[in-house]
Amino acid sequence: MPNLLEPGAGASLVISQDVDLAIPVALHDEVKRRLDRITRLVPSAEEPSVCIPRSDAADLIEVNFIGSDPLIVDPIDTYEKEDARLPLMVFGPLSLLVAGPSVDIGGLLVPVPRPARLALETRYAGLAPELRNQIRSNLSILSLLPARLGMPAPAPARATIASLLLRLEAP
Repeated sequence: MPNLLEPGAGASLVISQDVDLAIPVALHDEVKRRLDRITRLVPSAEEPSVCIPRSDAADLIEVNFIGSDPLIVDPIDTYEKEDARLPLMVFGPLSLLVAGPSVDIGGLLVPVPRPARLALETRYAGLAPELRNQIRSNLSILSLLPARLGMPAPAPARATIASLLLRLEAP
């Protein structure tokens, strides 16, 4: 987060025009078997874990496949699941997500994570002290950033973040 304070770093916070799909590593092979059903997206030549819209599918957005592993005990851990067809970067912090309700996307039920604030409050007390400190620090930094063109303004969320920080720090 500190690099966000550097000039021009706000560009990394632009709301992306893609969808990240967190694939449980235990379901990796099943997901690979279903990739052929995706007909309007093609694997990116630069990054095999990314599918981009075909030229005749300009109404679609990019899909990034990332990995989730509930066996990761330290959310800071990250590793690569190597695979010729669908390699995944498996991010430890994704193990903190708690599944919410599923949405029906063309007959496919996709579980959507609960809002981050609720997941954070649910899991916070069980995290390592270093990670709890990092979370509080990052929330503070984000709330104090000045407004940047094209980005959501942080000022209206400051009271919410302050309230969340107080709840997190309460015994």
